[in-house]
Amino acid sequence: MHDANHYLKKNIELHLSTTVTSVDSQNKKITFEKDSKSESITYDKLVLATGSQLIDPDFDVDDRTNVFTLNNIKDGRAIQKSIKYKKDIVFISNFSIGIESAYELSNKGYNVTFLEQSFDILPLFLDGEISGKLVDLNNGVTFETNADVTSITTNGSKKEINYNNKSITADAVILPSTKVPSTFLAKQAGVKSEILQSK
Repeated sequence: MHDANHYLKKNIELHLSTTVTSVDSQNKKITFEKDSKSESITYDKLVLATGSQLIDPDFDVDDRTNVFTLNNIKDGRAIQKSIKYKKDIVFISNFSIGIESAYELSNKGYNVTFLEQSFDILPLFLDGEISGKLVDLNNGVTFETNADVTSITTNGSKKEINYNNKSITADAVILPSTKVPSTFLAKQAGVKSEILQSK
C-alpha cells in the first residue's frame, strides 16, 4: 500500500523480494534470501503469516501445456498471453476470481465453459438460491454442476476434459485453485498444533 520509507517512519523495516528459507526457533534466528544473497536476523517474538499454497487436483493431467492455475497477477498475465489467439476456455471449480475471469473472457468473445465439481457454483460462499442467480447472469458462460472431472488429456493442440463419462475440448484449461495452509516454516520452527500435525 505504501513504499518502504512510509513503514520505516513507523519503526517497521520492510524487506521486499525476500524469501525466508529457515527458522531457528532455539536461537531465535531467521535466514532469508534477498538479491541472491543469504542473510539472517534475530528476533524476540515471531509471527508467521505465510498464507496458503496451491495443491494439485485430484485427477490426472497428462501434459501441463495450456493448463493453468489462477492464483495471482503473474498467473493472470501468463494466461492472458497464452490465450491471445485461442477461442475455447474451460474453468474447473474455480473460486470467485475464476467466475469473474470467466465472465470477462466471455465478454471478450471467448467460448467459456465453467465445470463445477460441486452441486452449486461457489458452494462454500453462496446458498443454492444465490448461486442459481449467479448462473442466470452468465453473460455467455456455460455452467455445468456436479461435473466429476477424472482427467485432462491432450489431443493435438486441444485439451480434452473428461468428466461424467463424457468430454469437452478446449484450447486452454484453468485448474481449481484449491489451497492448503503453508506450514513448512511453522513446522521447522517447532510449532505444534492439530492442524500442522494433520498435514
